[in-house]
Amino acid sequence: MENAYIYTRVSTLIQVDGFSLEAQEAEIRAFAEARKINIVGKYTDEGKSGKNAEHRPAFTQMMEDIRSKKDNIRYVLVFKLSRFARNTSDTAKYLQELSSYGIGLLGIKDGIDTSTVTGKMIANIMGAVAEVELENIHEQTLAGRQQKARNGLWNGAQAPFGYSLKDKKLMIYPKEAETVKEIFRLYTEEGQSISYIAKKLNDENIQREQRGNVKISGFTDRTVRIILSNPVYAGMISYGRCHTVKVEGKNNETKVVKQDDESKIILVDGVHEPIVSKETLREILRNSTFPRHAAKCERAICKQSIASSAENRCNQEQPSITPNGAMLGFAHCFTDLLRELTKKTKISQRKRILAEKTA
Repeated sequence: MENAYIYTRVSTLIQVDGFSLEAQEAEIRAFAEARKINIVGKYTDEGKSGKNAEHRPAFTQMMEDIRSKKDNIRYVLVFKLSRFARNTSDTAKYLQELSSYGIGLLGIKDGIDTSTVTGKMIANIMGAVAEVELENIHEQTLAGRQQKARNGLWNGAQAPFGYSLKDKKLMIYPKEAETVKEIFRLYTEEGQSISYIAKKLNDENIQREQRGNVKISGFTDRTVRIILSNPVYAGMISYGRCHTVKVEGKNNETKVVKQDDESKIILVDGVHEPIVSKETLREILRNSTFPRHAAKCERAICKQSIASSAENRCNQEQPSITPNGAMLGFAHCFTDLLRELTKKTKISQRKRILAEKTA
């Protein structure tokens, strides 16, 4: 009886792919039993995209075990080729490596058997098809999220601090909402720095619920900056301020960058209840640092405001919504401005501490 590994995977697009990990494994084991194949290992990647094999820990471990000839397997069994890889380069690379060890890949649903010459050729063709299919799924998903944002609905899996999710809609979380109001009040009315606000909240032992990948329960400068720069607290929904691009010279590597094309940024009134007013949000731009920020900023909204007085600028900075819902406004510059303010505050604090030490 020949030995084999089972490899199963689901991505965040499981609703499109349609088969759970358990269902994949059950069908693979039934196939192995019928073919008299002995399963000696199982590897599972949950919530991992097939776009890049290097980012799948179970897949990586399986390949290491194959290289070490741990179990002297003859086959790797997958539900479909797309579970193994979803791009042409990874498909060709790893099929070639399996072949060098005398190992064939068996796709039980699409009839793939790379232990034969014809099977290898078909697998590489299907790998290219799977890559195109993945790109189509991503485009469809993006279009759905953009439309959801235009309808004023929240896209995230986790609610932002100050809100909870009920039936996929944002609802004010009273206890946290009071903290959000205090953050805006301290910044806009008292003129406190971001570092001061973060320290004050931590000194008062105000905690954040750990949601999703967020493990920090306290407040950092970055946390406060994100809250102050998020239009969601003024009852608006923004989408597309960042996007994913491919890393030049890297195979299937991507990174998240800011969106410089303002026509692709969506900012609309949401269906949720605001915690602060839009006027409170605009108050941030009345900070005296903004003219200097605008003078060096390359974005059109800031360039247009350089010649205006501070009071007029604040009136001009209101979001201008085009028919397709894109923002021609200030969403980008909130974050840039606040980061600049935080940096200057820290420099001032260091200078003060040094002066006190040398006095």
